[in-house]
Amino acid sequence: MEDPDAPTAEPYYRCWAAGFAIMPRNVAPFDDVGSSQSLRIDMPEGGAPDAVITTELHPYQTLMYRLTGEFGPPNRRGILADTGPPMLPGLCTLGIVTRGLLKRFGGNEGDAFHALKVRLSGNVFSGQTLQTSCWVVGAGEARAPTPFGPPAADTRRVLFHVACVETGESVLESAYIDLKGALFTEEEEEEGDGGTGAKL
Repeated sequence: MEDPDAPTAEPYYRCWAAGFAIMPRNVAPFDDVGSSQSLRIDMPEGGAPDAVITTELHPYQTLMYRLTGEFGPPNRRGILADTGPPMLPGLCTLGIVTRGLLKRFGGNEGDAFHALKVRLSGNVFSGQTLQTSCWVVGAGEARAPTPFGPPAADTRRVLFHVACVETGESVLESAYIDLKGALFTEEEEEEGDGGTGAKL
């Protein structure tokens, strides 16, 4: 992408993306597809969450996400004509929630990320509000093993559940994020420094 008004017309934005699709005419039967690697993660009962992150999505959130290379239909005309909000791709919802968790518990550092597990359970639409309820697993507490083995000893785990404020529907569940212990923090930033509420 070039700026036609610039004297040198030098590129100021580049994006590389790739994708593939396998769409056979006949779908193989699913009689024996092996065991599921999904694990049900129950949230603690009877107590308030340790933190709640509220995120307001921009009305054009879906269009903005397409700048990352998303190949799904943009429904641009529907957005601009205000015929109804478009649904966010699941990875867009996942990225927004993960960003909020890193900001709240990882000192706003990408290097704090170690592992993530979620189950996409509901639809999210541009302009809605996400509420992420978080429970911090204490240092030294037992943690369920992941499908790929036990969690790393030098990490801290945060269980979380995401719901849409407007509908009350669960959109991410059976979820946790593991953060590197050296960068983990339970201290909440002041609202003036970003806080736990954000508009995207």
